[in-house]
Amino acid sequence: MSGKSPPPPLLPPLPPPRAPGPLQVIPLGPPPVPPSHRYSTRRLRPLLPSDVATPSSSTTRAPLPPPPRRRAVLAACIACRKRKSKCSGGRPKCVECTRRETDCAYDTGGDETPGRALKRRFADLENQASVFENIYRILRTRPQPEADAVLNRIRAGEDPETILRHVQHGDLLLQLSVIPESRYRYEFPFMITLPLRLQTPTNNYLSSLIYEWDRQSPPEDPQEDGLEPLNSMVSADQASNAGLHGPYLRPYHAAEVIDPLIDSAEPAEWTMVSSDNALMRTLLRAYFLHEHHWYTILHKDCFLADMSSGRSRFCSSLLVNALLAMACFCHRALPKRAEFWNPHTLGYQFHAEAKRLWESEQNRNRLTTVQAAILLNLVYSLNGADRLGQIYTSQAIAISKELGLFEKPADWESMSPKVRIVRTITAWGLYGYECEYVYHFLREPLLEMPPDLELPDVDNHPEWYSEVWLKYPLQQTLYPMHFGHSFKALCEFRAIMKDVSVGYYFGRPAPRPMPSLEIIVKLYSRLGAWYNKLPEPLTARKIVFPGQMKLHMHYCHVVANMFQPLVEPPLGSRGANRTISSAQEVLLDAQIHYETVLRLYYLRHGFEGMDSFLLLLLSTIAFKSIQEIKLSKNGDDHQGSNDLSHLNTLRSTLILCAKGLYDQGRSWFLPQSIFRLVRDAMLDAEANLLQQFANIPDEVKENEDNRLRHIQSHWPVNIVDIRMSNPEEQQLTNLLRAYADLNLETASDYADD
Repeated sequence: MSGKSPPPPLLPPLPPPRAPGPLQVIPLGPPPVPPSHRYSTRRLRPLLPSDVATPSSSTTRAPLPPPPRRRAVLAACIACRKRKSKCSGGRPKCVECTRRETDCAYDTGGDETPGRALKRRFADLENQASVFENIYRILRTRPQPEADAVLNRIRAGEDPETILRHVQHGDLLLQLSVIPESRYRYEFPFMITLPLRLQTPTNNYLSSLIYEWDRQSPPEDPQEDGLEPLNSMVSADQASNAGLHGPYLRPYHAAEVIDPLIDSAEPAEWTMVSSDNALMRTLLRAYFLHEHHWYTILHKDCFLADMSSGRSRFCSSLLVNALLAMACFCHRALPKRAEFWNPHTLGYQFHAEAKRLWESEQNRNRLTTVQAAILLNLVYSLNGADRLGQIYTSQAIAISKELGLFEKPADWESMSPKVRIVRTITAWGLYGYECEYVYHFLREPLLEMPPDLELPDVDNHPEWYSEVWLKYPLQQTLYPMHFGHSFKALCEFRAIMKDVSVGYYFGRPAPRPMPSLEIIVKLYSRLGAWYNKLPEPLTARKIVFPGQMKLHMHYCHVVANMFQPLVEPPLGSRGANRTISSAQEVLLDAQIHYETVLRLYYLRHGFEGMDSFLLLLLSTIAFKSIQEIKLSKNGDDHQGSNDLSHLNTLRSTLILCAKGLYDQGRSWFLPQSIFRLVRDAMLDAEANLLQQFANIPDEVKENEDNRLRHIQSHWPVNIVDIRMSNPEEQQLTNLLRAYADLNLETASDYADD
């Protein structure tokens, strides 16, 4: 062998073999989780090539940093939700929509979750629905010119919220415009001053607070400065002493009845006519403001409490519909409320529903049926159809006798206090209504005796008489109407009034002679005793509300009717006979007081608010003024036949009463017919003055003739003497027919000419 060395190896020598050990497997997935992160909820990042262990890598490796925490997104965009992709929540455009070049839109706010956005959209829909409901109610309840203006805005494409805001701001401005009514007074037409013939030394109504505050400029009212506590309640004495003269400075129709029971009432649960609880609550307030105090037939608090709770002890569907039918005349915002024949009016619908319910309830002897019957009779009477409505009073009296309503039953003491109170109020309300009907319609009474149920003292038992609280615009004080005192005094007065009608009219053959002087003196003494013991809120010094003033006018009306037959002529010269002379003094004082209170009523409250009893007071003075004007022009008036000032005074009274009849005719139908009789009975000079100073337009004769078909009334309107032998000749239906025949004859003669 040669000495050549071997060639170098191509590969390095292998290491010496090691002892066999466990087989090591190189993992293909993510590296093992360190013990400190084994139970972490963080997601691990993907495996990188550098993370795979190699033979040359070091056996020690640095711990992995924690993965970054993903920011929570409150809501995904609409596109990401549809394709179910991850949304970054970026606004105005998310990352995924930017990458895909698609539109990005959100239905949530920047800080809203889907749940919050859903609640917001639901609230928006509710508000929108409320806007439409309010506009619908405006179109249905507002006067025709206002409704037409709103409809024109809708057709012009104006936004609903803008329309509603415009109407509401207009109402606010209207409410603010009532501020001057704190110093506001109505002015007499034709003659703006109180006639001199009424300014006598014995006229105690000229010293009343309402007349004193009307003549002077009162000091600043502290209520307007916001110094009074919210919803504070004051008595009449406190109001006078503290200088709080709200009712003496503001018209009654500007006030609002405040009652939590009305706010919680749900009238829609008791009627099928309407589902608008807000509107029907307004009707309830209007009824308790205008009519409840004079024709009281139910206990306000018990009725409203049962209406709210759904109980049927003192409330029923029949009673609710009858009351709402009556209330529609009282709400001045209802258009065409006097058109009782119009099936599209709300009053017609409530009345029709009440009549339907009456047919199904007439065999159920309940207190609520008695109450509803009187309200239905009232509705018929306001529409000039008392002949049809009288059947309801007859049935109410029959049901009352079956219930033993006018006497204490054997279980009286075991009855609940509320039942005793409601039975007593209903019994006296029904009796008083019957007394009114007997006196003014000259009819035989259906109830001989008053209820054998005592009306307790008002101050010691106020729970018997649910007070009515009034709030005037921009004031926080609540004023009481003194309802309990008025109701109790009115019941006592009507009982005497019925005895007057019986003593003068019934049981006497025609022609009916005067009752004996002893009977007249006894009746007049009873009336005088009643007048002298009137509670302080009802005295001539303190009266302010229409119900209180009507009570005094009614008293003067009855006294004048009692002594009118004793005086010939009514305002003639003093005679030698002492009885006639005394009767003349009483009659003259009663007539002066009557007209004074009526004028004070107008100065403060006007004749625009619905007042059913005001019709009788206005018509009585109107026809009397027409008679005196004719006597004055014929030279038969011994108290100033040639005195122009006296004639103008009579004209002023006549125009004022005619204007009142016209204003009342906007709310209910019967005054429209009486106004026609008064206008047709005027001489040409007075008719021209009426049109000139009262701003009363001429009505279309065709419409008047159509209205005549609806009158079915027993009311003897133009009553001069309570002893008249044939009152049927003066009934409203017969008078209207006579005038219609006269107009037809005049038209026929004119055509022949």
